Amino acid sequence: MIGTNFWVYLLPLFAGAAIVGQGGLNRQLARGLGLASALALNSLVLLTASGTLYVLSRLRPEWLPAMFRAPAEPGRWPATFLLPGMLGFTILTCVPFAISRIGALQTFVIVVASQLVLSGVWDAWIEDRPFSVDRAIGAGLALAGAAWVSWRS
Repeated sequence: MIGTNFWVYLLPLFAGAAIVGQGGLNRQLARGLGLASALALNSLVLLTASGTLYVLSRLRPEWLPAMFRAPAEPGRWPATFLLPGMLGFTILTCVPFAISRIGALQTFVIVVASQLVLSGVWDAWIEDRPFSVDRAIGAGLALAGAAWVSWRS
């Protein structure tokens, strides 16, 4: 199943490391700058990086996978397209605050728990990938392992 797309399976590992690193570093930034200033700085960096990617998608679309390419005519979009940005803001706000109160390990055990449940729901309802017994057992084992590490230390 992994085959030639092996590198795609590494992306969630990189994303997981980035989420922990970002939350911890934002916690450190918030100590000196305050969380609101840290979030504004994050937003400027994100705007610069995503703006660069957007320009690249317009000037050299062939350099990017199809999913990254901008449509020829951007057209209109519904207000619901703003939700991913608000969810990102929620992550940027909640994770460093939770780390400051309960620590990184406890924070990410709770994050993993919510991600396991909600990703199963998303797959079933949005992606039309049924949540099988095997998937439920695997998610349960991953959750149990994360909880064990957190509560036994």
